Amino acid sequence: MTTEAFEDFYDLLEIKPSASPEEIRRAFRARMREWHPDVNPSPDATAHTQRLIVAYKILNDPVAKTRYDAEFTKHSRCTPSRNGGQTTPPTSPPQGTEPPQSTPEFSDPVLERWIRTARKEAAEELRQFASEFKGASKAAFGAAARAFLMMVIFALIGFILIHVL
Repeated sequence: MTTEAFEDFYDLLEIKPSASPEEIRRAFRARMREWHPDVNPSPDATAHTQRLIVAYKILNDPVAKTRYDAEFTKHSRCTPSRNGGQTTPPTSPPQGTEPPQSTPEFSDPVLERWIRTARKEAAEELRQFASEFKGASKAAFGAAARAFLMMVIFALIGFILIHVL
């Protein structure tokens, strides 16, 4: 079993840890409008969208958010501190020592499992969306082609009737 790296979901959604459920929802929707692969041509858009979905799934669930906040508090001591949404750069380690781990691992196995599940669900949701979008696009193209064909037929019939009568 691989261990998931801790990710700052508050930073990802650009909110403070004290954000209300409504603020979390609004931030998620705003970030999705910015990063959804339909509107963002970046090659990272799909991966970033998946991360946003995971963050929302965890922070939107009160029990998961409580567990996440406990991890966040623990990990915020290991990573650069947040000052009003701003991160302060870490101090350099002494010469000849290893830098601190930038993405510490989870100590809560339940939360880690929930996040792993949320990642799988997010990937599946995006695959489902892409599949439905592809099907809808084909259907729309087919309908547009039939409508165009009908216009051509009516135009030909009109042309023939005008010149024959």
